[in-house]
Amino acid sequence: MASASAAAVYPVPPRKVVAVEHPLVVKNLENGLKTFGSNRPFERVIDTSDPDSCIPLYLRHNDPMCAPILSYNTPTNNVLLKITVPKRIGRKRKRGALDPSLYNDTGFSSLPDTSPTSSADSIKSQSQKDNPAELLRTLKDNASRYSIEVVAEITNTHRFRGIADFHHSTSNTEFFPRFRDTVLTGKVEDIKKFQLDPSRGLKPNDQFMPPPRLSHHSLPFNWEWQQNPFNFTGVNPETGNPVLKTRASQLYYLSHDVAKIPDKGPEVPSDDPNLQSLVAIMKEALEERPIWTRRALLNRLGHSPHLSLARSAYQYVSYQFKNGPWRDALVKYGIDPRSDPKYRIYQTIFFRIISDDVEPDGSWKAHRRDIRSNPTSHLFDGKHVSLDGRVWQICDITDPLLHRLARNAPYPRAFSSKIDGWFPNGRLAKIKVIMKTKIIAIRLGKPLADEDFAVALSLPDAVARSSSRRVHVPVPDLGLTSQEIEALTKAGLMKPLSLKKKKKQAKKVSDGLGGAKPLMSKANQRYVQSLWDKSGQVAPATLDSRALQAVSQMNGMGPLNQRTPGLSFDAYGRGARGLLDDMTDEDEDEDEDEDEDEDDDDDDEPERESSSEEEDEDS
Repeated sequence: MASASAAAVYPVPPRKVVAVEHPLVVKNLENGLKTFGSNRPFERVIDTSDPDSCIPLYLRHNDPMCAPILSYNTPTNNVLLKITVPKRIGRKRKRGALDPSLYNDTGFSSLPDTSPTSSADSIKSQSQKDNPAELLRTLKDNASRYSIEVVAEITNTHRFRGIADFHHSTSNTEFFPRFRDTVLTGKVEDIKKFQLDPSRGLKPNDQFMPPPRLSHHSLPFNWEWQQNPFNFTGVNPETGNPVLKTRASQLYYLSHDVAKIPDKGPEVPSDDPNLQSLVAIMKEALEERPIWTRRALLNRLGHSPHLSLARSAYQYVSYQFKNGPWRDALVKYGIDPRSDPKYRIYQTIFFRIISDDVEPDGSWKAHRRDIRSNPTSHLFDGKHVSLDGRVWQICDITDPLLHRLARNAPYPRAFSSKIDGWFPNGRLAKIKVIMKTKIIAIRLGKPLADEDFAVALSLPDAVARSSSRRVHVPVPDLGLTSQEIEALTKAGLMKPLSLKKKKKQAKKVSDGLGGAKPLMSKANQRYVQSLWDKSGQVAPATLDSRALQAVSQMNGMGPLNQRTPGLSFDAYGRGARGLLDDMTDEDEDEDEDEDEDEDDDDDDEPERESSSEEEDEDS
């Protein structure tokens, strides 16, 4: 037996009730029932147990050419209640009084009859005959004078969540109104009255039969709309009215030679819990790794529901250099990477990228779909490349050859805050050019072995500075066909050959030059020898043997003594779509012509050369 403090128990009659949620405001019950058609839809859905049964809703029930909206049968576990309240008859409350109205025995009407024979007029909730404010006040004034009755359990509810189809109106035509008044009535006498026009030929203003449906989309499209994170609703202090304000980004963009870096950022707004949550996650990531690229940080954040606020959250956790070795990287407040060589693993490398939304198979993908779809898009392993960004960090390069070049690089004689950072200019140039060549080879489907970069590896790590703004690094020949060269030239990936070079290549083909080519051509030998002479170091006796020796040493290098504390190759990243444009450094001067070493007596074509700038300009 239930205790006195327990809630009241109401028995639920075993009656089957199906609810229908009408999307319109029904002011007239008869007109509301007409919108469901004349095919007895309610009897059909009650008698059947099919969960796919539906009810049609005709927004224009007088026009048979109007396509209906179909309902969705949803299982529910609701209870239908019948609440009976006394009529409001008696003395009215005084104006401004809060006491309940006083009813005398003669003026208070009894509860209406709840039997099935009671008239529909006594049901005030039908056709909006009730006044919600009056009903609520009546319930409050008569807390013990209303009754509640459980009518039935609602096991299914029909809801209309679809969108209406386009409607082709035929009310002003000649054929369809006549067809509706005769054939569509279903009466034999009216059907016999319908006759077609026996005349032939094209007639002016001839009608055509509209299709059954004009649109195949019955559900509204999910646009995944989100409020602009840089706009928020504020209050005008003078008028008190709500106004739309802009939250501008205040991210610090510092020059490479700035004297002091910021220790902390602005305060996080206290009225935005989503932004506060994202900032807290970013701070945890910056504790794990003090410097990130944007796509690396977004990949680290994973599938956070607040990533749309990332652009406005950067300013609260980090600052950026607008040029220099750590350009466009998010640096934790209070960390100056120029102060310690251990931060050189976070230096950035840029390559030109052009937007390209068309995949090789011709398909198109939206940008939103690609965001965070590849959590390792920032990594470069030498076999796969993700063209969703244009910047990589040294610590995100996992290619074995490039990894060893960066890990075992010597320290420079002097730190360069504008160009090379904590790497010697020759070693950093080799890293950039080899990575650039590998990315091109991956895109063209022409894999290269480490031995192919023997000439590039034979260059000294420190090259004496000269008037030239670049460090030229010879790279292997990819063996491009004329069609591939033409396609790359049109895409801006290569420069067209001069007429002199075209004649020289044609002469080599006509002469049928064959035999094994030396590892290094004479032109490259002279160039490499000049770099060794400028470096002040002793060059090997044979540059070809030096190249082979360099490859052997790089392949045999294992983990040496840890000279760069904090070196870690566990990283994350993100990006934006694109195709490699020039595959050169971001600030490379495109108008500057490369110096070419020509030898008329040498029939061997020098290997293709790439370059890495010694100086980095502001973009």
